[in-house]
Amino acid sequence: MIFEKYAEMIERIDQMIRLKNTGTPEELAKKLGISESTLYVCLDIMKGRGANIEYDKYAKTYFYLSEGEFDFHFIPKK
Repeated sequence: MIFEKYAEMIERIDQMIRLKNTGTPEELAKKLGISESTLYVCLDIMKGRGANIEYDKYAKTYFYLSEGEFDFHFIPKK
């Protein structure tokens, strides 16, 4: 169950980052209904999986340095 919780959070964070609509860390955590510390854990997981995430303090949003997205689905081999 814990994996599913983090996977869902990461997919939601990913979507908001791609839309450049995260807001501040405090605002993003509030939108997601999680603590800021849980948000930072999710961001660390994403960074550990290759996401180049930065925060723009003027635009008040997270963004990717290079395009991409997360996908946590099983893809069977043919």
